Amino acid sequence: MTSHARISTVVVALLLLLVVAPAALAAEPADVAQEIRDDGVFVESGSDLSEADAGELVAAVRNQGERFSIVVLADDPGSGAVVFGDAVVDRLGGLAGLIFVLTPDDLAVVGSGEVYTLDEIDDALDEAIDAGGSDTAYATNFVEALTGTDVALAPEPSEPVTSTDSGGGGGFGFIGFIVIVGGALVLIFWLVRRSKRNEDLRTENQLAAARAEIQEQIDAVANDLLDMEDEVRSANNDRVDDLYNAAGEAYQEASDTLAKADSPREFLDIANDLEVAIWQLDSAEALLDGKQPPPKPTPERLEPAAVPGPEPAGGTGGGPLGVPPRPTYPKGEYARRPTRRSSGMSPNLIEMLITLGAGALAGRSRGPAPAPRARTTPTRRSRPSRRSGGGFLPSPSRKGSSSSRPSRSSRSSRSSGRSSRRGTGGRIRTGRKRRK
Repeated sequence: MTSHARISTVVVALLLLLVVAPAALAAEPADVAQEIRDDGVFVESGSDLSEADAGELVAAVRNQGERFSIVVLADDPGSGAVVFGDAVVDRLGGLAGLIFVLTPDDLAVVGSGEVYTLDEIDDALDEAIDAGGSDTAYATNFVEALTGTDVALAPEPSEPVTSTDSGGGGGFGFIGFIVIVGGALVLIFWLVRRSKRNEDLRTENQLAAARAEIQEQIDAVANDLLDMEDEVRSANNDRVDDLYNAAGEAYQEASDTLAKADSPREFLDIANDLEVAIWQLDSAEALLDGKQPPPKPTPERLEPAAVPGPEPAGGTGGGPLGVPPRPTYPKGEYARRPTRRSSGMSPNLIEMLITLGAGALAGRSRGPAPAPRARTTPTRRSRPSRRSGGGFLPSPSRKGSSSSRPSRSSRSSRSSGRSSRRGTGGRIRTGRKRRK
C-alpha cells in the first residue's frame, strides 16, 4: 500500500470516528440535570434553537414565578422524551420545576409546577403542536401559549460567506493532519467522559440502593412503634416510656432527613440514627419482657481505619475497610421478638457507604474537612386524640412528652395533603408527537 493510500485510509477512518463518537456521546439524564441546574438551558448542536433564545424563553416563564427549563436533544432517546425528562427530574429532585423536552419526534413537559396547572400545560402543548415548525417555533409557541405573552427573540446575526481557493492538492497533508489530531482528541475525550459517566452512574445506583434500604428500615421502625404503643402505655414504666419516645424522635428525624440526603456521609449518619432507634426499641422490648437490655451499638465512622488491626479470633473480620462486625445480643438475656419488623442495617450497606464516602473525602483531601451533619431537635407537634383514619398517635409517656409519633398513614406517606389553587398538584408527565 502506498503512503498516499495509507494516509487516505487513516483519514477515512478518523472521519468515521468523528461521525460515530458524537453518537456515543448522546446526552445522559445526569449530564442534562447538571447543565440545567443553574441556567435552565440544555441545547445540543444541530438545533435551530440557540442557547441564547432558549434562555429568553426560560426567562419569560421564570419571570412569572415558575421554575422552568428547556432541554433540546439532537436525537430521540430510546425511552422517549417523557421518560428521559422524568429521569432528569429524578436527578434534580426539588430543584426540577417544569422541564420542557424537545426531540426530533417528541415534545414533553415533566416535573411539577407552582404557577401553571396541568390543563394549561396541556393546552400550550396542543397549541405548539398545531402551529408546528422548527425547534424554535415549537418552543416559542409553547412558552407564549403558556404565559399568554409574546416573546421577542433577537434575530441571529448573519455571517458573510467567504470563498477560498485551495490552490491545488498541496493542502491535503495539512487537512489530513488536522483530521488526525481532531479525531484523536475526540477519541480521548469520549473515553474519559465515558469512564466518568460510568463511575457516576455506578455511584448513583449504589446511593439509590442505600436510600431504598434505609427507607425500608424507617418504615419498619414506624410499624414497630405503632405495634408497641399499647403495651408501652399500659406498662406504666418511666424507663420504657423514655426509650420508646426517644425512638419515636429518632424515627421522625431520620424520616425528615432522608428526603434531603444525597451523600454517603448523610446516609451513614441516618443509618447510625436508625441503629440507635432500633436499639431503643430493643431495650424497651427487653424491659417489657423482664430481661436485660442489649448493649448500645457503636456508630460507624465514615473514614476507613488508618491502620488495620489484627484479624479477630474466629476469622470474622469487618471486611477490607476495617468495619467492625455487627453487635450481637447476649444469648439468654434478650432475643428480639419474631413480630418485630426493624432489624438494623446490613453490613454490606455500611461498607458501601464507607467506601463511597472515603473516596469522596480522598477527592477533597486538599480542601477543608467537610462539616459534620447538623443535628437538629425534632419539631415537637401537638398531640391530637387518636382516631381511626390516621393522625399522629399520642405519646405513651405519662410525662406529657409531645414527641412526634408516626401516623397510621405514614407507612406509605407523611404528606399533609395541602391543596393549592394553582400548580400541577404534584408530579406530571405529559407529551406529544411532533407534526411531520
